[in-house]
Amino acid sequence: MRQLLADLKVERLTFALPYKPLLQPVSFTVAAGEVVVIAGAKGAGKTLLLKLLNRLVEPTGGQVFWAGQEYRALPPANLRRHLAYVATEPDLLGMTVQEALMYPLLVQQLSPMVMEQRLVEVLSNFMIPEGWLKQRASELTMADCQRVAIARSLMMEPQMLLLDNPFKYLDLKVWAELRSIAKKLCLSLVVTGRNLESDRVLYLRNGHLLWDRTEVDWAVLEEEIDRAEALEAAEWK
Repeated sequence: MRQLLADLKVERLTFALPYKPLLQPVSFTVAAGEVVVIAGAKGAGKTLLLKLLNRLVEPTGGQVFWAGQEYRALPPANLRRHLAYVATEPDLLGMTVQEALMYPLLVQQLSPMVMEQRLVEVLSNFMIPEGWLKQRASELTMADCQRVAIARSLMMEPQMLLLDNPFKYLDLKVWAELRSIAKKLCLSLVVTGRNLESDRVLYLRNGHLLWDRTEVDWAVLEEEIDRAEALEAAEWK
């Protein structure tokens, strides 16, 4: 059964290496059911921020509150069931699609009846063809593997999906599908990417959160991102 809605509050979150700060103090909130895009040039800190929210990387400063509770008070495995992270590069761990989808539920030791019910729901909601179930990653396209990776996270019935650049492989049409699923399931989405319809956009540059807006001119922002990436590339030459 899906749990009560919860929100996320980030307060002055930072991450630094001994020789360099990678993420300056970042503060923002994500309301229950909200869709938020994190935009910025390569190296701006987008992936790092998602991993900090999921505790795949531990912050060096600041706090994150999930449903009003400081997230370090939650066991990481429990936190990740609520805030599910999906990496850019899909990995089905050498399993068949069905095994990959069922794996998170096996770890939770859920009953076969619950697992089968979840599988039916996810196949229906996210349009995973039953013909894929016996296939392995080598038999699917990267886009199909990414769809399965997202579906695997949906199997856990999370309250928030943290999607890192999913449209490296997926068609942008999938974004409308994901937002429809999120609305149906009362699910929050936090995604890194460009030119995506959302409730809000956070803009990162060189580890700084420059702004947080509800309305964005994507043509202007994409030009700014392209310039920042061109300058970064020139510095490395």
